[in-house]
Amino acid sequence: MVADISKWEDLRAKPVAILGDGVSGTGVKKLLDRLHWKSKIFDEKGIPLTYSKLRNSSIVVVSPGFSPDHPWIQLVREMNLLLLSEMDFAAYFLPDSPLAITGTNGKTTLSSLIAHVYNKLGEKNVLAGNMGYSLSEYLSGSIGLNEKVILEISSFQSWDLSILKPKASIWTNFEDDHLDYHKSRENYFDAKLRLLERTDGPVWVGESVSDWANRLNRVLPPGHTIVKRVEQNEFPLSENHFLSSFPQRENYALAEAFFNSIGISARAFATLAEDYVPKEHRLTETAKIRDVRFWNDSKATNFSATLAACKSMRGRTIWIGGGKSKGVGFEKFAGSARKYLDEAYVFGEVAGDLVESFSTNGIRVRACQDLREAVKRAYDASTDRTNILFSPGFSSFDQFENFEQRGEFFERIVLDLKSHAFKSTQLELN
Repeated sequence: MVADISKWEDLRAKPVAILGDGVSGTGVKKLLDRLHWKSKIFDEKGIPLTYSKLRNSSIVVVSPGFSPDHPWIQLVREMNLLLLSEMDFAAYFLPDSPLAITGTNGKTTLSSLIAHVYNKLGEKNVLAGNMGYSLSEYLSGSIGLNEKVILEISSFQSWDLSILKPKASIWTNFEDDHLDYHKSRENYFDAKLRLLERTDGPVWVGESVSDWANRLNRVLPPGHTIVKRVEQNEFPLSENHFLSSFPQRENYALAEAFFNSIGISARAFATLAEDYVPKEHRLTETAKIRDVRFWNDSKATNFSATLAACKSMRGRTIWIGGGKSKGVGFEKFAGSARKYLDEAYVFGEVAGDLVESFSTNGIRVRACQDLREAVKRAYDASTDRTNILFSPGFSSFDQFENFEQRGEFFERIVLDLKSHAFKSTQLELN
């Protein structure tokens, strides 16, 4: 069915069925309340969906967590009801086209970096989408005049877009991820490509996007710009700046290219970006105990992000990782990681697979019951000038609600270790 809600005021005669009671679903309900449009939320942990409950609905709005082959989605299609994603539904009510940002990794950092520079320029802006603040929720409140909308968009949100039309889009990079959801690499790539195909203005992509497009025989939109990562010796900010690491220099280059297109010079952009502070849990040093440095990169939920973090380490490195599988193979990751890692301590649903693949590739590895045990064993195994890198490489849902909770738990463990080490030192001195 063609997505058309131009007559939404007439459609209000019947309620909207909302699938999912998370951030997106509750955001849709708030927007519908503002529009004086009745709605009902259906969730797998709450009210189940049936034919009889759907038949009186005008529209069905689905949260991004529902995969394309979910039984509820199939039911909606069989009933020939209008099905819209949360982002598409909200996009109809946007007063102006947004800047859209997607990618396997780096999209949150890039989005927040662009917002930071806009703020320094005195430009009103809002971050929404895949950042815990849905587009629907933003539109349900008061909207600032001339406020620029920066949308972070995941593949879960882009694969079925039919209304949203960004004024510009940036695709940071591409690597295997979310294959448990999309079923194939091609489907995953096409889900992100859909966003670019619906973009009315300029498009910027990282080098890996162009490389994968060629390998998968996909065609990127005409006029797209391929942006190369800034080389270390050409990076204009301070030496230890967060954006100076291997993965972040790509984000820096993409943001610079975007602002160059609206008249901000490279030198001016560097000045504006100098005091940028990243979101939490993105490859930052948590603590130093004697000569052992602990790094929190809990946001790394795929192999590509973890390998990028490994490349940023200097010297002896012990890796802590694991979590819930996302349907991606382990052997290739282990083969790539072995030149960066000295040891590994793994936990979670994938621990057994990681032990097997790491052992095969000659990496010393040990399975642990949980993150706390992994951190303790890694610290006990550390020697002078060791990096302990927590960059999980998997989703957190087997043991934690989200990567934020996982990162906060890691930091608490490390700070407890530091406190214990300090007390032990004091006892030795006395």
